Amino acid sequence: MVELTLPKNSRVVEGKVWPKPQGAKRLTEFRIYRYDPDGENNPRIDTYYVDRDDCGPMVLDGIIWIKSKIDPTLTFRRSCREGICGSCAMNIDGLNTLACTKGMDDVQGVIKIYPLPHMPVVKDLVPDLTNFYAQHASIEPWLHTSTPAPEKEWKQSREDREKLDGLYECILCASCSTSCPSYWWNSERYLGPAALLVLLLIQFVARPLNVALSTWGSPLSWRERALLHHLLGDAEADGQRQIGPRSDPREELRQLGRQLAAGTRDPDHARAVDEPARVFRHQPDALIRGGRREQEDGGASE
Repeated sequence: MVELTLPKNSRVVEGKVWPKPQGAKRLTEFRIYRYDPDGENNPRIDTYYVDRDDCGPMVLDGIIWIKSKIDPTLTFRRSCREGICGSCAMNIDGLNTLACTKGMDDVQGVIKIYPLPHMPVVKDLVPDLTNFYAQHASIEPWLHTSTPAPEKEWKQSREDREKLDGLYECILCASCSTSCPSYWWNSERYLGPAALLVLLLIQFVARPLNVALSTWGSPLSWRERALLHHLLGDAEADGQRQIGPRSDPREELRQLGRQLAAGTRDPDHARAVDEPARVFRHQPDALIRGGRREQEDGGASE
C-alpha cells in the first residue's frame, strides 16, 4: 500500500468570517487568501464584507478599505494605483490582473483574491518575485548606450521620451508569466512570456525593420526581403557577423550581396537564392540606396 502525504502547509482551510459593517446597505463579499510562512498554520481563506457606499469602485479600493476598517494585518503590495507600476498584481476571480484596474462590478458575485499562482508567498497576497526579476534582468531588456554614465542621472527631454513610447511597455507585474503552465513547472529554467516577448520583439520587429529600412527604394519583392531576413538571422546564429545597433546595415548588405553574387554559403541552397543573387549581381547599390520608394506606373517612376 502506497501512502502519499501532502507537504506541510499545503492544504487551504476556511478562515475567519468577519462581521458585516453596521448600517451598510450595499455589501460586497471578499474571500481573501491569508498565509504567513513564518507561522505554523495552514493557509486560510478569510471572508470580509465591504461597504460599497464607503469605498471606491476598484478591487484595490476594497482591499485598502478592509485593511483600514476591518483587518490591519492584511498584507499586499500597492503603489501607483494607475496600472503603471504593476505592484498590485494578483489573482482575482481566477484571472491574473491588477487590482487597481479591476473594477468590483466586473466580478459577478463573491470576489475571490489569491496571490499570483505557483510562486512562493512572502505573506498573504505578496508573492516572491526574486526569480522572475533575475530572469528578466538576464536578457537586459533595456536601452544600451556607449556614452559614459553621468554622475547623477540621465537627462531626457519630452521629445526623447516620445521616441520611446510604444516600444516596450511591460510593467513587470508577472501576470503573464504566472499564467503560463510551462513557467509553473520549469520556472528555474524557463524565462517566461514577459522575457520571451522581448526576444520576439527583436526577432519579428527589430530585425525585419532593419532589413526594410536598409532595402528602402530597392526593386526587391517581399519574398526576397524575407530571404534576407532569414539569411541575416542565420549569420547571427552562426556567429559569422554581428547584426545590431552597433553594426552598419549598409556594409552588412554589401557583404551579403557579394555572398549571393558569388553563389551561396551552401551549395544546397543555390536554387533558393538564385533570383536574389541576380538582383545583387546587377544592382548591388539598390539595396542601400536612400530616398523615396520608386513606384512603377506604366514604365515611369515618380
